[in-house]
Amino acid sequence: MSEIITLKLIESGFWLLLLSVCLLIFHKEVKRVLQSLSNFKLLGATFELRDTKESIKSYILLSETLIDLLSTNTPVESLKDLMSMNQIEKLGNFALQYTKEVSNNNWNEQLLRNITHLLIRFSRIQQAIDLSDILLANRPDFVDVLNLKALALMNSRIPSNMKNAENIFADLVERFPENSIFRFNLGLVKISLENYEDGLKLILRAIDNGHWYADQKMLLDPLLYKLRENKPNEFRALYDYLEEWKVNNNLPRNSTNISQ
Repeated sequence: MSEIITLKLIESGFWLLLLSVCLLIFHKEVKRVLQSLSNFKLLGATFELRDTKESIKSYILLSETLIDLLSTNTPVESLKDLMSMNQIEKLGNFALQYTKEVSNNNWNEQLLRNITHLLIRFSRIQQAIDLSDILLANRPDFVDVLNLKALALMNSRIPSNMKNAENIFADLVERFPENSIFRFNLGLVKISLENYEDGLKLILRAIDNGHWYADQKMLLDPLLYKLRENKPNEFRALYDYLEEWKVNNNLPRNSTNISQ
């Protein structure tokens, strides 16, 4: 490794950490490159490498690309399709280590927020909760992270966690009554806790607020299972209410009756 590359890595602990997680996630490609130093394929593209210095430079570039993707408002669902469970766990470990190694005044909050979102999508619930708590300790009123923490608590299906999620969503609904996502999620939590009456009221209000535009499969949410199984008539009425709202707003009706 040249002295320039060495100095660049030593200069920034952040980049060293990022390079490390990149090597972990793409370790198979790294192994092939270091063995052959000729070429490797990544996400359908072929990279030609001729010497060790260029190999290191390429992985720094790969690290920069990863950080750029995770630091934007681009939906992280596209990244979810490119990662395995093992890789996202390593990314979560990296994020937690990053918060220890980098001063909180210099945290890339968008990066950490997106990693939290990915952790939830991969059901790495405890890692998501831990990372959310660290972010909120640094900035208690980080609304996006409050929402993510509540989602992680809700998706754990643990009753005590669900109660905590209920409290967070209730606070968010009170402060942002126009936000149908917070209201719908609060309704899901209440239904999961078998408070069907209040949960239904919240979801009906979310429908009135146009939540369908944010989630066109809203009635397929797994957390509506208890309502569908224990209160089939109420679920049918909820389905009919949504279909009527769609007609009134010149939207296509559901081709499949999911209330049956």
